[in-house]
Amino acid sequence: MVIRSVSSGGADPTRRSLIGGGLALTLAGCNSTIDMPGADVAPGPAPAGATGPTVGEALGSGPVRVGMILPLSQNGAPSPVGQSMRNAAQMAIEEFAGASITLMVLDDHSSPDGAGQSAQAEIGAGAELLLGPVYAADVRQAASVAKSAGRPMIAFSTDAGVAQPGVYLLSFLIQTYVDRIVQFASSRGKKSFAVMAPQNDYGNVALAEFQESAGRLNAPVVVVARYGPGEAEGAAQQVGAVAGQIDALFIPDQADAMPAVATALASSGIKTQLLGTGVWNDGRVLRLPQLQGAWFSAPDNAGFNSLA
Repeated sequence: MVIRSVSSGGADPTRRSLIGGGLALTLAGCNSTIDMPGADVAPGPAPAGATGPTVGEALGSGPVRVGMILPLSQNGAPSPVGQSMRNAAQMAIEEFAGASITLMVLDDHSSPDGAGQSAQAEIGAGAELLLGPVYAADVRQAASVAKSAGRPMIAFSTDAGVAQPGVYLLSFLIQTYVDRIVQFASSRGKKSFAVMAPQNDYGNVALAEFQESAGRLNAPVVVVARYGPGEAEGAAQQVGAVAGQIDALFIPDQADAMPAVATALASSGIKTQLLGTGVWNDGRVLRLPQLQGAWFSAPDNAGFNSLA
């Protein structure tokens, strides 16, 4: 895990290096028996639909069916996250697993209901393993279906709270990002903090870890400003009111939300050091003029750059 500074000439998103390598390893592992200690998943009946029609987009043509649940769309528009993961899965199938696996890809529409329905459809079509979903609420819904059917799941959420016996995570955890950025900021002389966090699962986990990590360093968190969709300006005003008491501001929000957050910061005149997590390693954030010079923790891009 390294610290990067936001700059307009930033490298390709870290998410792609995770997806390209992680999915390849996952799908390559499906060529052989995988021992999952403590899985505690009761084996289900032989999949009746294994010789019937597949569901969704089928990648590969092998005898073992694997379901993949991705946020290919969100609010009716294509989702770059889901599309990138689908493309990485195709690469992995072509390189490692095409002869052994048929990967069935379904869109959960970035919703828990969609994730549950996708899990049900893929298991009904003979999936012996589920990959995905991505978002924590979607993982919980799909996991309940998978566990009822006795099928293991490898999800891509960064929220460790959704992991359980039979539900595993292939991701960079929020806690790792947060601990690293707090340690780095402290090493650079930052002694007091503020937090602007969205009202969602990611924000909840990141905020709790930030407060705990800052507490271990005896660094006060002067103010915590929470906000829902369209409410970033009010949260920025709360931070602006204590700007003279803080050395840095932590904002654990996703790339698609950061343009609105950056505008709110500019409106409130906040010029303190900004801190983020690895989800900022995205062109939509790296190009924002208000965030130039911000720090965020992320895996090293060297592996992806070498592949590219």
